Amino acid sequence: MYGEWPHSGEIDIMEYVWGIGEDHRTIQATVHTADETINGNEAGSGSMSSETFDKEFHLYSLVWDEDRMDVLTDNEIIYTYTKKGDTSAVWPFDQDFYLILNVAVGGTWGGEWGIDECIFPAAMEIDYVRYYRRTGK
Repeated sequence: MYGEWPHSGEIDIMEYVWGIGEDHRTIQATVHTADETINGNEAGSGSMSSETFDKEFHLYSLVWDEDRMDVLTDNEIIYTYTKKGDTSAVWPFDQDFYLILNVAVGGTWGGEWGIDECIFPAAMEIDYVRYYRRTGK
């Protein structure tokens, strides 16, 4: 690893924030690196809205090429992270890094306005996780 977060890199294929005042129809896809030029907080992200994120299964995907990553929800690209150089500050993904499916309850994002206690007990259900290696163009 290149050091502590965010220097080590993080790819959030899906982030669903559950806090009071949060839009429960929106998911995020985020890439964190040490490069603060992305938007000032070491992250670049995209989002998608649906009335069913908390009710139905959805397909979350990461398509990774040598110079870019596309994060998709239900086969629609919601965020593209493009490699801007070979430094670990902009592309730390050649060593150990964090790859996450995330429901944020509490913390500095999911708990920013408090936690809605009525959601408990709760579960995050995942049908499957698959990894494929492209064998040709």
